[in-house]
Amino acid sequence: MQMNKLSIILPSFNEPNIKQVENDCKELFPSAEVIVVNDRKGLGKGWAVRKGIKKAKGDLIAYIDGDGDIFVGELFKLLRYIKEYDIVIGIKEHKKMPFKRAVVSAGYRFLIRLLFKLPVVDSQTGIKLFHRDTIPEFMTNGFAFVINSSIVS
Repeated sequence: MQMNKLSIILPSFNEPNIKQVENDCKELFPSAEVIVVNDRKGLGKGWAVRKGIKKAKGDLIAYIDGDGDIFVGELFKLLRYIKEYDIVIGIKEHKKMPFKRAVVSAGYRFLIRLLFKLPVVDSQTGIKLFHRDTIPEFMTNGFAFVINSSIVS
């Protein structure tokens, strides 16, 4: 896989760690195009990713949340599978979370899998990799963006 075909989008909502995440992308993927989209107006992650997609020149497009919670090197794992699949969705390993949040998250994941028949463990993950030609025009701007991008897969 040639890295010069890769565009990495970093959606951000005034994230304090965004410069470090950008630097990590440039260090680990030196030939990739790195696009930071700061959503200063709170229009949503979907808006930021779509804006980045419009700027992206790569045949492969990844997005990684700009908050630094996901190590940029995780993208190497997704790249191993992109020849076999149109969309590869990562899994964010959650550290210990409060019981109430864990129950709500588990219920949400179950509901998404049930309603949309998705074989996806974490539709809300902040790291995904797409072939450019699989990105639909109908993607929403806001919260539903992450569900749309999972359904297309």
